[in-house]
Amino acid sequence: MDEATIGVVSLFTPQADELRAKLRQYGRQCVRVGIVHTFQGGECAVMVSSLVAGEGMYEGAIGLVYG
Repeated sequence: MDEATIGVVSLFTPQADELRAKLRQYGRQCVRVGIVHTFQGGECAVMVSSLVAGEGMYEGAIGLVYG
């Protein structure tokens, strides 16, 4: 999907997978979703960071979100 003009980047693969599935449900083909490595060497007109923290996450992973 190189023609994507909007990128949504997440720190966590399961979240990126869930976002991708939800957007596909609504036919959003112009949105590229992935983790940081997905976008290395590429570009989009707009980038959105999608951060999440929830119960059961490792403290180190939550630290990535909240610094």
